[in-house]
Amino acid sequence: MRWFRKRASKNPFWAHNAWMESRMRDTAVSLPLFGLAGWSGLRMPGWWTFADEWQPETGSLRHGDPNDPTARTILVCTTLGDPIQAVRSLRFSRATAGMPTDRQGMAAARRLVLDDEPSGSTRITVAGRAIESRLWTYADSWQAYCRIDDCHSLVLDAYRFDPAEVALVRVHDFEACLADRRDWIRAYYE
Repeated sequence: MRWFRKRASKNPFWAHNAWMESRMRDTAVSLPLFGLAGWSGLRMPGWWTFADEWQPETGSLRHGDPNDPTARTILVCTTLGDPIQAVRSLRFSRATAGMPTDRQGMAAARRLVLDDEPSGSTRITVAGRAIESRLWTYADSWQAYCRIDDCHSLVLDAYRFDPAEVALVRVHDFEACLADRRDWIRAYYE
């Protein structure tokens, strides 16, 4: 009797990507995902975090090309966790981008993230409702969060968008977002 071993994928990256997509697909039904109303450009899964036993904690859709420094981009995250912590994580990533990872630089970035208070508030339109949101503004970007119900919050990280022009709608076609992500990866990394 012959035993056949399952052949390894020719490209382990795409095998891992397919596995991650299946995790996102399985858990996307329990997180309401939102996107820009009328957006016709690139929309793909962005930041995705899981709690114990692969329960989704944060899922997001990224609009625009994050590799294009001139592009208008926005990351729309739905989280079950603390929205302030999600904003801090995004702000820490921004504060440390391109900086040396020495101890002093990381400590300075951490202090900046923890000490900075919101610069104000704005109203974000979510599924037709204007919701008050806490806002952090920078030269050409901003971050905001708002609670949309008892369990979910939205966290937004935007470049070259005005908060007043953001209107969010529920996104139901997650497969199209996964296809955009695969096309984007192929365009840049193959």
